[in-house]
Amino acid sequence: MSLLALFPTLLSEKNGARPLITYYDNSGRIELSYTSTRNWVSKSANFLSDVSEEAHSISFNLSNHWLSVVWLLTASALNLEIVETNSDIHVSDAGTATASAINIRSPRDLWGRTSECTAEEIDFARAVLTFPDFFQSENLTKAEGSGSHSRRLFNSPTADFDLYAEVILDRGSLVLVNGPIDIEAIARAERVD
Repeated sequence: MSLLALFPTLLSEKNGARPLITYYDNSGRIELSYTSTRNWVSKSANFLSDVSEEAHSISFNLSNHWLSVVWLLTASALNLEIVETNSDIHVSDAGTATASAINIRSPRDLWGRTSECTAEEIDFARAVLTFPDFFQSENLTKAEGSGSHSRRLFNSPTADFDLYAEVILDRGSLVLVNGPIDIEAIARAERVD
């Protein structure tokens, strides 16, 4: 999957208040604007740069969650290749109580010591908040999406990076549903395409 245009597309959105991600689960509704998502991606990219500054690839085992979109955009900001196995960094929310507890396997631990690819469970949402919300990416690839601004609903327990990328490149909006929730009511309320 080519990620190059995703982060520049996020940065180029002129109306930062427009929603990019609306997320529903059993606990309620969360909405992130383009600006809020940019901040999360910048913090995440700065965080990953600290944890593994020489990474070239990343692999995921993630649920359909708003943080999965953030991780996809973070991979784009860092020019990381998404691979199935043998990655420099592995991010998973499998087996965690919440999506904010992320398992990260990296060749370096949090303090920069080289290790034998140990896995550490990190409360990602807490750790990432201390990092700057600006990230200067070397990725300047321009997007070639249609700019249709579609609003797409996706209901699944697992992440779909291809769908996320398609909507982002079209400068659209994602409505992610994770759990047994009234889909028809959400589709009407969110005015999905």
